[in-house]
Amino acid sequence: MFAPPLKVIVGTEKKEFYISRFLICQHSEFFKAASSDRWESGRTDTVILERDDAKTFGFFLTWLVSGDVASAADFRPIHARQGNLSPEARGAAQASTEAQGDDLIQCYILGDMLQAPSFCNHIIDVMLLGCKVNYQAFTCLESIGYAFSNTLEGSPLRHLLVDNYLAGNLGAPARPFSTVAGLAEFYHQLAHQAMVIDLEADPVEPWSKGSCYYHTPTDRPGTCSCPVPISVPTSALDS
Repeated sequence: MFAPPLKVIVGTEKKEFYISRFLICQHSEFFKAASSDRWESGRTDTVILERDDAKTFGFFLTWLVSGDVASAADFRPIHARQGNLSPEARGAAQASTEAQGDDLIQCYILGDMLQAPSFCNHIIDVMLLGCKVNYQAFTCLESIGYAFSNTLEGSPLRHLLVDNYLAGNLGAPARPFSTVAGLAEFYHQLAHQAMVIDLEADPVEPWSKGSCYYHTPTDRPGTCSCPVPISVPTSALDS
């Protein structure tokens, strides 16, 4: 029997996407549950993601069908830092770079919410390449605060953002924590990780650790077979 495609309505603009139910349920525990006949979404073949971003969801669907988020038409690769720029050009380049990094952070958070670990791992791989090319793509305090506000303690994304910040020798954020949600948690983990590095002489550059270091273990064939997550709750460091 032919299964109808799943309709997904995303964002306040109610943009509609159609995707194979079999394909999306293969990679997302959220959609697997939402497609069950026990729920209205499963009986109507329609899932509504009102609070999510249509562009970010489009990146997820591109990855589903092609295996690479960079295949999306509006995906912006992270470029290396350029010297000898005027202050105006340097500011524009930095803003563009941070926007590219923010797209990837948004993708990871969506994948985490959709319980799609293979997608999250793919985004981590793309982020690691971006960190090596231009670590400033992931140093925007608003984006970091958003990441910490929308992930749980011990998240691999949090760990990567902290390691990347330390790799840039940026020190403590200059902006007061109260002005950006999530920054207090970020600074707490940043301080702990700095102490661990001092004690263990652990290399901090995230790209030198390999992608599996930041991956979420998954039992899907052909994907990363990381045995144990790297995430360590900061509460464990307090003891």
